[in-house]
Amino acid sequence: MNCCKHSKKSKSCIRKSDKKRFSLPRRFSRKRCLGKIKGFSMRSSCAPYKDCKRKTRKYK
Repeated sequence: MNCCKHSKKSKSCIRKSDKKRFSLPRRFSRKRCLGKIKGFSMRSSCAPYKDCKRKTRKYK
């Protein structure tokens, strides 16, 4: 299962870029990981979501 699109019931997912397998659930949620990453434990917990799109604001 793709890490960017897994469900809450999933027990593992695979990152798109390097096909690495991660166990779920993680300490920090996908929604929280898509924002700003603070600290080492958050960085390691958010590793599966590294390739998912980050939410950025673009002003026109």
